[in-house]
Amino acid sequence: SQAKNDAFIVDAHMGTNALTDFAPLAPEGVAVRLLADSFSTKLATLQPAAARWTQQYGATRPLEIRLTSPRLLHDRLIVLDGAQVWALSQSLKDFVARSPATVLRVEGDVAEQKIHAYAQLWANAQPL
Repeated sequence: SQAKNDAFIVDAHMGTNALTDFAPLAPEGVAVRLLADSFSTKLATLQPAAARWTQQYGATRPLEIRLTSPRLLHDRLIVLDGAQVWALSQSLKDFVARSPATVLRVEGDVAEQKIHAYAQLWANAQPL
């Protein structure tokens, strides 16, 4: 809910609940970007969820999903406006369902490195 322009979610095992449970928390007008791993993501369920999102929200909540090469992602992150970074202890598809989960703020040089690294991965990923 703190994002002003962009909510960037990185999760190798991206599930539909990223769109049903987490992305709706972004305010209207904020672009939602999802970066997933092409090997670990179930496209048969993510693609229809993305289509429903686009049909429901259209331009008021722009959505873009990209897939990296297989097994390229490990971290699970939320990056807001290219400045604030949070690391998640487990994939959003299983978040707190299997065990307690942790969300940690990443700061300083580590945050800058993650922002830069995942911007590069995003740039090289294939659109869904």
